Amino acid sequence: MSNFIMRLLIISICIGTLVSCYSVPSLNKNRTAAINIELVPVDKKDTVLFSNLLEHPYTFSLHEITSVLMSLNYSPRGVIGWDAPQQVFPDQIVSTIAPLIRDKFEEASPLQKLDFSIPISYGSTEGDLFIMQGTLHMRIRAIQGKPHYDPYPSPFDYESETSIQPNWILQPRKGQKYGDHTDFFGLRQDAKNWISTEILMIKAPGNRDHNEGETPSFMVRFQQIMDLRNSRLISEDAYIEKSLGLKNEAKSSKISPHAYLTFLSTLHEHGLLTKKELLSEKQRILDSL
Repeated sequence: MSNFIMRLLIISICIGTLVSCYSVPSLNKNRTAAINIELVPVDKKDTVLFSNLLEHPYTFSLHEITSVLMSLNYSPRGVIGWDAPQQVFPDQIVSTIAPLIRDKFEEASPLQKLDFSIPISYGSTEGDLFIMQGTLHMRIRAIQGKPHYDPYPSPFDYESETSIQPNWILQPRKGQKYGDHTDFFGLRQDAKNWISTEILMIKAPGNRDHNEGETPSFMVRFQQIMDLRNSRLISEDAYIEKSLGLKNEAKSSKISPHAYLTFLSTLHEHGLLTKKELLSEKQRILDSL
């Protein structure tokens, strides 16, 4: 009987030792203040973002943004293939960062994205977030201090892009898909550190009165000009002249950058503004911020 008790005691000590040695990735309480979630201007070199008008500001419910963050999974590289999926942001970390991310999206402009760096037990998880074409995009640069790809000192260290092996990949779940990028040969490939998920577009309440008081004044007038053209009450030349005159008026007015760029995007969609002109105006506004 005493031997049996002794064995149980030894087993209990072993289990306790193993449990004490194991730790779940968590937010380091001493580094909570080091969480960095900020709005940064879209760089012209980031052509995917710069060539589109980001749909900011945006209002998430706390439940919605929490669900999105908790659904983001990744798999580290294993001995053979990929290890089992695990959360990029463990639950206890999501509860801290979700309200911060929600608030930043309500402040964001169409020329800004959210950039984050979150210190976790084994290193920082870093990336950016933005909304484009009704879709939330999450691009991850590093997970717990481990970059998607290890840096190479020179391009001669590998024979082709296919020989570069990532340290981890994101794992899309239902309703999610990979973003894509252009490889060395100009072909589109899945970017496995980039996940997009469709969302319902909701206007930020804090910006509703401001935008609705500005954008419709030009949008409604442009619609009236189009109606006159469609009804053949004015010629095509008069339609173009009046529309471009409205554009110049908007440029010299005091409307917000969001209202102005939204109006320019509409003109571009109707063939009254070239892509080059739209990007030039976006850059001008970006430089003035």
